Amino acid sequence: GPLLSDIFERATSAGAKIRAETGVGRGATTIGSAALRLAELTLGGLEDLRILLLGTGQVGVLVMKALKARGVSNVAVAGRNREKTESFCRSFGGTPIPFQTVREKLQNSDLVFVATRSN
Repeated sequence: GPLLSDIFERATSAGAKIRAETGVGRGATTIGSAALRLAELTLGGLEDLRILLLGTGQVGVLVMKALKARGVSNVAVAGRNREKTESFCRSFGGTPIPFQTVREKLQNSDLVFVATRSN
């Protein structure tokens, strides 16, 4: 009713004011975009780099989306499961490579994102 509408309106207004005055919500909002921002600060533009992405899970998706948003297209993607890696590349971009070739591919990559589980 009217009370909830008033509360919602005040909360929305307060959120807008907080974002405007503090900068909350600006900049990197995912771990993928944060990792890319750090790489950009260190290396400059990423568009011409040869990038290797290890992992096709949630963090891999975030990294790939952030790469695509920056116009990066030269991304090799490796995952333990070939079918999942190919599906990932069809959905999000990148070129699938066999997991067994990662060591070799590392030597020819300018930047590597490791987005795998630690186990």
